[in-house]
Amino acid sequence: MTGRQIQVDIDELVLHGFDRRDRHAIADAVRSELAASLVDWQPSEGRTDAYLDAGSFALPAGSLPAGVGRGVATQIRQAMD
Repeated sequence: MTGRQIQVDIDELVLHGFDRRDRHAIADAVRSELAASLVDWQPSEGRTDAYLDAGSFALPAGSLPAGVGRGVATQIRQAMD
């Protein structure tokens, strides 16, 4: 299918233990990683979730913003299946 669009709105993303100065770099990493992982994604037939709780996960201390963003995007993508 061509021309298909998927819109993902993240109302709230809570991250504990990160420098607030990294918030934009983390958000950018989430955005780009999630967009890349959804290129060939197809929702399960009949799935109409309006709300998704992607849960929580742990990262090693000192994780860089790009790694945090990848982790967040992976968690969201897995919750979508």
